[in-house]
Amino acid sequence: MAITRLYALCMLMILISLLGFITENIWLLIRKGYMDNRNMHLPFLLGYGMVVCSSYFILGIPGEFFPTSVYMSIVFSCVCLGEIIFGYVTQWYLGFSYWDYSSIPTHITKYTSVFTSMCFSIIITLFMGICWEPLYDFFLDKASTFRVFRCFAVVTILFIDMNYSMYLMHKSKAPLSIWQFEPKKDQRSWQ
Repeated sequence: MAITRLYALCMLMILISLLGFITENIWLLIRKGYMDNRNMHLPFLLGYGMVVCSSYFILGIPGEFFPTSVYMSIVFSCVCLGEIIFGYVTQWYLGFSYWDYSSIPTHITKYTSVFTSMCFSIIITLFMGICWEPLYDFFLDKASTFRVFRCFAVVTILFIDMNYSMYLMHKSKAPLSIWQFEPKKDQRSWQ
């Protein structure tokens, strides 16, 4: 059934959006020593879910239409180009740089770098090759009227959150800082 397949895709989009939020916060914690709301109200970055689900429609999974190495190269190119385009569009709309990779030695413009694009292409290729089909099948098996309704409600809420957060940033011309967590260093002295 089409609605069941759409449910499975939406569940994957929700999961990937959560994983994107977690991944960005791990990267932020390693690079800058803190975690934050990533400019959204909810702990989901819908852009990640939308991009990965779109790549499924365009590229399939590794080995299906392209060998894994070619698949990863295409994903790498798309990530680089996508980040550059999205970076400049959001800068134009928001009035500030949404992110800046200028401090990374392999940056290509301030919106992408060889290192980050390679990391994203590896993560996406591994996820698509290892996790996509089992998770898709799992969600297909778990589909029910209530779960489909709840899933579509969550996706709607995530779209509202993303658009509302972008609107607030556009209005203030500044990032949307709601919370920030900086782990405290152990201050006991060992004497």
